[in-house]
Amino acid sequence: AMKYLHALNKIEGVGAQKMRTLLNAFGTAENVWRVSLDELKKVLGGDKLPEKIFHNRQKINPDIEWEKLEKENIKVINFTNPDYPLLLKQIHNPPFVIYTRGKLNFNEAPAISIVGSRKFSAYGEQLAMAFSRDLAKAGFTVVSGLALGIDAFAHRGALEANGKTIAVLGSSINDNNIYPRANFALAKEIIESGGLLMSDYPPETPATAMTFPARNRLIAGLSLGTLIIEAGEKSGALITARMALESNREVFA
Repeated sequence: AMKYLHALNKIEGVGAQKMRTLLNAFGTAENVWRVSLDELKKVLGGDKLPEKIFHNRQKINPDIEWEKLEKENIKVINFTNPDYPLLLKQIHNPPFVIYTRGKLNFNEAPAISIVGSRKFSAYGEQLAMAFSRDLAKAGFTVVSGLALGIDAFAHRGALEANGKTIAVLGSSINDNNIYPRANFALAKEIIESGGLLMSDYPPETPATAMTFPARNRLIAGLSLGTLIIEAGEKSGALITARMALESNREVFA
């Protein structure tokens, strides 16, 4: 059934809410994959999305798409799976499906997010590394966004402490789309160290200006609190802080 869920999730416009609507109406993702255009229209209303789903079903082969995931050890975790991150369930409109690479279980340790600017000072670098190292040693999972600058130092600090870290990407987590490319080796190191890459974007989704704000809500949602180290006024880090506050989480700076 997961392969049909993944195939549906590859169709643009089928977000968490539409997914819930479809599954409530038809029971399983496999059924959604087989129902007629008229039935889709009845449940979703309008023409655009039902037609999009109908036409994309002919182009997407669930078996081939599933094989691609297996090749890269990408796991699909849906909202009802006990491995789904418990804290993420509490945010507004949590993703129905997330993709992960790595062995870490989200719910085995408390998580703290550390985010900040791509443009950083030496002091910012030191702080990010030190906080991350100490939090990892104290048993926290360190969550960040794999971006250049502060995010990368946050991941590195946790790795230095032999701790666990989760990178939430603004692209999909298959090798070809890991972004930024400069942190590709870091991404691999995170997986090998027992950490996790995570995204709610299905494979073959490139990073765009639109994908990052959505990614930031996941960084905030996964953790008890978010630590901001050096951030510009209109930065992703401040979006993450705002989203943490909206989800009733702690924000530190």
